[in-house]
Amino acid sequence: MPKTNNKLVVNRPLKPREKRFIKYFVETGRVGESALRAGYSDPKYGTALKSQDKIQTAIVQMMEKIGLTDEAVLKSLKAGVKAKTPVRYAKLEPGQEEPQVLVPSSPDHLNRPRYIDIYCKLRKHYAPEGTTQDNRVTMIQINMNSDRVKGLLDAGKISRKEAKELEELQHEPVRDAGVVDSDDKCT
Repeated sequence: MPKTNNKLVVNRPLKPREKRFIKYFVETGRVGESALRAGYSDPKYGTALKSQDKIQTAIVQMMEKIGLTDEAVLKSLKAGVKAKTPVRYAKLEPGQEEPQVLVPSSPDHLNRPRYIDIYCKLRKHYAPEGTTQDNRVTMIQINMNSDRVKGLLDAGKISRKEAKELEELQHEPVRDAGVVDSDDKCT
């Protein structure tokens, strides 16, 4: 940011490169790549840009302009957390009116943890990278059941040992999640 007599210039209009950075960042969500595509020589410059209040404000304005409001994002996250796998049908045979259901719809254990992770990042439930948590206690209540534990195990987010510990905590059996490798992670 330019300086005048050791004071930062705050109310200047956005430069063309900054506008390009904002555009690319909203498209991709990648700070370094957006900085390079905008014309900056160092991808790390994107982090410095993104930390500026006027850049953050412009990013929010552009997101709202294209329909990425908080409500739209939360609606999408909610749908992802409740995601189900599609019903799979057999081929329709001649003379058959309704196709036979081969696999019914079921909770999508592979994608649900991703949406929960995104939600936690947006709500800042994780400590920033390279820092340690201070003495504040953040409490997150997640209601677990055997389906959620199985989903985390299937996605490789928890180990078999952690799944067993959760099983003991909830007094509900965890169904077998598949092959276990030498690291005690589900594959």
